Amino acid sequence: MADLLSKLEKELRELPRHYIVMLVSDSEKYLNANQNALKLLMKQGNSEGIYVTFNRPYETLLASLAKEKIDVDRLYFLDLITQTTGKRGERTENCIFLPSPRNLTELSIALTQLVERMGDTAGDRFIFMDSLSTMLIYNSAGTVAQFTHFLVSKMRIWNVGMIMVSMEKESDQKLISDLSQFCDKVIRISK
Repeated sequence: MADLLSKLEKELRELPRHYIVMLVSDSEKYLNANQNALKLLMKQGNSEGIYVTFNRPYETLLASLAKEKIDVDRLYFLDLITQTTGKRGERTENCIFLPSPRNLTELSIALTQLVERMGDTAGDRFIFMDSLSTMLIYNSAGTVAQFTHFLVSKMRIWNVGMIMVSMEKESDQKLISDLSQFCDKVIRISK
């Protein structure tokens, strides 16, 4: 785990302040890669972020982050999965539950609201998107590519950094290749 953290830290250190990174991980390192990347983003005491989850429900995610001692007080969450399970997530101060991972327009509106809520502070602002692979379950590759290009453009205008996470799968290679042109760096984590 320390090796992975060091690798990520080294890779990110060379980038501009509000970088756009795609983190591609094999399935065995996926959870560790996510947690370590988020730890690095939260390391600065004045950073704020938005965690977009297509994978794990908000409550499960909170428990996992607490176990890793990741401070969630400076994080907002957009949960696109809880309501697909039939459970009705109640909006909290730091979490918005969206009804479907298919409605990317609603996701864009919620992201805009949360970025505006964070304001233009002296701290680093970021979006952590988990994950592109899961977005592909609900949306076509073309739709995901268009949405991601739109989102990356907005982040650059807003001076907001972003890490997009994807699992290394053969079926996602074209999307990863297409999206890499929008990123400052693609970081691959494997065995």
